[in-house]
Amino acid sequence: MGNLRKWKKDLREAVDYPWDSSIDSDHPDCPHCGCTMDFYGHDETGDFVYGEGYWECNGCGFRITEDDL
Repeated sequence: MGNLRKWKKDLREAVDYPWDSSIDSDHPDCPHCGCTMDFYGHDETGDFVYGEGYWECNGCGFRITEDDL
């Protein structure tokens, strides 16, 4: 649990301060399996409301929203 909490904190900081982070906030490593995650923050009609964007792992399917951070 502690590792997930740290991962969330690190990702939140990468989103807020991308110039100070070594994490790619659009494609972070999954905290469960280590595969690359993709960020989905908009669809064909435009941007999602802030907080509804989400990251999803290409390997294990783990998913987390902006609001979860």
